[in-house]
Amino acid sequence: MDDVLREKVAVPVRSPSEDDRRLILRLLVGNAQAVATLDSWIQTVLRTEFHGLHGEWDDLRQEVRMRVFRNLRSGRFQGASELRTYVHRIARNTCIDQWRRAAARREPPVDAALDRRRGIATDEATERIISRDLLRKILLGSTPEERHLLRMVHTEHLSYAEIARRLGVAEGTVKARVFRCRDRLLALRRRLLRIGDR
Repeated sequence: MDDVLREKVAVPVRSPSEDDRRLILRLLVGNAQAVATLDSWIQTVLRTEFHGLHGEWDDLRQEVRMRVFRNLRSGRFQGASELRTYVHRIARNTCIDQWRRAAARREPPVDAALDRRRGIATDEATERIISRDLLRKILLGSTPEERHLLRMVHTEHLSYAEIARRLGVAEGTVKARVFRCRDRLLALRRRLLRIGDR
């Protein structure tokens, strides 16, 4: 069957795994099972990271699908990561774009942090602004190596094995570095929260 599919669709990829190659071929010819797999990967990102966009999940799923198919057809997927990781990254970026468009339409409160300290009720959007500001301060307090590691884990959704291959170190080393990085950033977060409550 794969030979028949290869004849129908030119696969524009260089070095993905054999499993990813087969899945790409099936996606490009519209195989329902392959599309269901793709949708499950997209749904994982929506459910775990973008619950606040719940009302827009159907539109976002379609947008992500279109971007994935367009990138697969044009050969943008080079196999540097697993296909699943690649789809997660596209889904995450699509959702972030949607958050930014939504945020641009509303005006944030001028002094939300001060209102929060005074005990004045704030809405969910204001809480997100405060959390984003705290995250920005935490990331500014981290080293470039820590930010790079966090980006690979949380933004690119790479597995520890994929990160180990990229960095040329053992998987256990990656796990230890991630643990130390998270531990240090949590300590920085606690310190920043104590300073903010004064």
